[in-house]
This record gives sequence, structure tokens and C-alpha cells, in this order.
Amino acid sequence: ALAAHGVHIDDIDGDGDNDLIGASRDDGVIAWFENRGGNYAVGVEQATSAVNAAGWFGELARILVAHRGRSGDADIELNSLEFTFWDGANTQLDDQTFRRLVKSVHVYRDTGDGLFNPSVDQQLVWLDQPGLTSERHLVVPMPVNVGVTPIAVGQTQQFFVAMEMTDICSTPSNTFQLSMILSSRTARD
Repeated sequence: ALAAHGVHIDDIDGDGDNDLIGASRDDGVIAWFENRGGNYAVGVEQATSAVNAAGWFGELARILVAHRGRSGDADIELNSLEFTFWDGANTQLDDQTFRRLVKSVHVYRDTGDGLFNPSVDQQLVWLDQPGLTSERHLVVPMPVNVGVTPIAVGQTQQFFVAMEMTDICSTPSNTFQLSMILSSRTARD
């Protein structure tokens, strides 16, 4: 559609996922774009643990990555994770605040029991004194061929994002939330 005039997202075909319908002014076309899922799906679940003390270390979120491709498709791997962080007052953290509060960020691969246990789960990434980009994003590059098992068609892997706080913990409500940003850089095949 040229010069999109109206775009609407809804479950148009009734299959439980959002589709896209759009209209264009220049060519008078109304088009429906069915959501066929893509090759992978990513789910993020916020951990219920509160960041409530200086020096706190714990799980911030769980990430589920499912390969939804077809038979014969290449395996996929996480390429990078990208997040924004919010405090308990729902204010997005800037780089200076983030660096003052966060000592390190870690990514672990679940070893199969579904529970975060840093002494058992495989640590993939440890970012010491991480900073945010100018867009206030934390970009976590994932290792290539270092302990990250590719995800085959029909398989799912769970990852944990953990955080260690500095000795200063002064966020409103002493909690953190994160939002994951998905892009073409999230996974590779």
C-alpha cells in the first residue's frame, strides 16, 4: 500500500493473534496482512522479586524463545537482547541513573528446571558496570558458539536476566521493571 492513511491492528481472522489491516490514499487499496508468526517468538515475564536493598542480586526477568519455523529451517540463536528500564514510579532510567544503581547485568540459560538458580544455570553474559545507549537502551550482545545451544524448529529455550545493584539503592518503591525491544538483531539463524 502506498501512502498509508489508516492502519489498524486486531485479530481479524479470529486465530488468536493480531493481524494488520491498512488503507492507502494514493492507490485506494485496503489490504489485510495476516500474522503468520515469523520464525521465532519471544516472551518476557517480569520476575516478582523486588530490588529492595543495596547490593541486591537476583532475577529481573525470564525470556522464552521459541523457534516457530518450518521443517528444514535453520536453527536460531539469540543474537542480542535490548531493554529499557523503568523505576517503581514508572520513570524510564537514563544512563547516569542506571550506572549509579546497577553494578552488573547477567544473562543465564535455564538448565531445565524452570527456576533461576545462578549456581546451576549456565551464565552466558556478565556485563560489569553497563551503560545505556543515547536512546536509553541496554544492548546485551549474546556470545556466538559459546555455550548457547541453537534452538531447533519446534523447540523453546528459557533465559534469565539478572541484575546486581550497587551499594546505592534509591529508586522510588525500590523496584525495577524492564521492557524488551525486539528487532531484526534479536535472533540469527
